[in-house]
Amino acid sequence: MGKIAVPILPLVAVTFATSMAAQQPAVSLGTRVRVSSYCRTYFTPMSVMRSGCNTDEGALVGMSGDTIQVTVNQTLRSYDVTKIARLEIPDGYESHWQTGAGIGFALGTGIAFYPLSGGPDIAVGNGPLTCYGEPAKCVALAVVLGGLPGALIGGLIGAAARTERWVLVPGSRIRMAVEPLRIGFGVGASLRL
Repeated sequence: MGKIAVPILPLVAVTFATSMAAQQPAVSLGTRVRVSSYCRTYFTPMSVMRSGCNTDEGALVGMSGDTIQVTVNQTLRSYDVTKIARLEIPDGYESHWQTGAGIGFALGTGIAFYPLSGGPDIAVGNGPLTCYGEPAKCVALAVVLGGLPGALIGGLIGAAARTERWVLVPGSRIRMAVEPLRIGFGVGASLRL
């Protein structure tokens, strides 16, 4: 069994490395990036305070050693890569039809259930769409009369609300480093572009 595993391990490692390399997005000068810096957290007796939590978006214009330069709102900013928490690049747009459909379904069902179940001040008749005292029938009718149309309308609204999708620069391009702080040590990252 040990003789079979030895030749297979390098093959698996090469296959995994090849698939990871194929999935890495390109980061080059001129690429739009979003840079998020590490937050410093301070604990006081009454609260927790954070400082230095910044997220900037701009064009990558320079790289040298352990810094990158990004143009943010026509201002050149330099970032020490050991202070960067996240470096992301855009990866197209995504719609939110599932979220919209879920919210629309829940709202539609809730809004339809209230009058069908009688509500506190609603006069309930004896028609085919009344279900006072029959919770299973009320839920089924609320789903059909309110939930399904609500899901359709919410899904359409969610599909129209498109936002930009951001992906992290792969971890294989980030080198971890430990740096001394006033009290203890901090962990940072260095980016290889």
